[in-house]
Amino acid sequence: MNPLNYMPTFNYVLLKRHASQTETPGGLYIPVAAQSSNEIATVIAVGPGLPQEGGKVIPVPFEKGQVVRVEDWHGIPIRELGEGFIMIPAGKIIAVLIGADPQMPEG
Repeated sequence: MNPLNYMPTFNYVLLKRHASQTETPGGLYIPVAAQSSNEIATVIAVGPGLPQEGGKVIPVPFEKGQVVRVEDWHGIPIRELGEGFIMIPAGKIIAVLIGADPQMPEG
């Protein structure tokens, strides 16, 4: 399935996790046990927002292609899209990283 055709519902956001850094800028390899947990991801798709009483919808404040940091990597893994795709509520995103490389999947 193509991740670009996957549309979240309500206030959910589809993310693609960035790879952990395995090498230092000087060329030294970082052992797996020493690699930091990577909570950086690219927004692939966003839901329309969370409906409120009275029919008003609060839109999700993120856009496709933004690079974000998430609170933790607990969410709903989307295995049919491949490794590293997860669906989380928008409230789990704690920051947008301005100027970061989005690492968009092909498709």
